[in-house]
Amino acid sequence: MPSTTTFVAALTFDYGYANSKNIVTGLLAADFTLYNVTDSLAVVIISCVESTTTKGTYTFTFAAQTSADVLRLSGSKSGFDFSKIEDSTVIVP
Repeated sequence: MPSTTTFVAALTFDYGYANSKNIVTGLLAADFTLYNVTDSLAVVIISCVESTTTKGTYTFTFAAQTSADVLRLSGSKSGFDFSKIEDSTVIVP
């Protein structure tokens, strides 16, 4: 459940036979950017922690945002081609 300072995202990519879903593991906060679409401002990601029980699921903690703002999460890790992946958006509750 998202809040004004956190949200959870499960990250996968399509690869192989019939574009099988594969989890994306081992990413850090520095591998992402977060942007407040509503306010047209970058948002500082304070932490990004991958679940130890559900690999590929990350909890993002960021500077507090206003309710109803739309945030856009983008990947930026070297070695991954994020240009083919749609950015994810989250509405702050």
